[in-house]
Amino acid sequence: MKKYMYFAKNTVWPQTRLGQMEFRNALGTWYRSIEHSTVDTGGPLRAVATTRTSTRRSKRSRNHLVDGYGIIEAEDADGAKALLDNSPLIRDYGAYFELYEMLPGLKDH
Repeated sequence: MKKYMYFAKNTVWPQTRLGQMEFRNALGTWYRSIEHSTVDTGGPLRAVATTRTSTRRSKRSRNHLVDGYGIIEAEDADGAKALLDNSPLIRDYGAYFELYEMLPGLKDH
């Protein structure tokens, strides 16, 4: 099994208390449906700093913000994508996922 990290972006967050409760319930149901493939459910992220080289200015835009992340296991990228395609974040909250295969790091050699 390969490990994949995903980043959720562009989520339209519910503004009402009822909407937030429905959001949490929908996510909980989805997480339970993929728990057999979940390595780390991850969670929301908050940007706290941006690094840059001395010669280039970096600009932070809404397109580069990450709403959350997680790590799943699957046989291949298509299998990992299929797990994400059933997420309520995509279906109901306007999000999309960026999916990355996790490769062995230096300490793994």
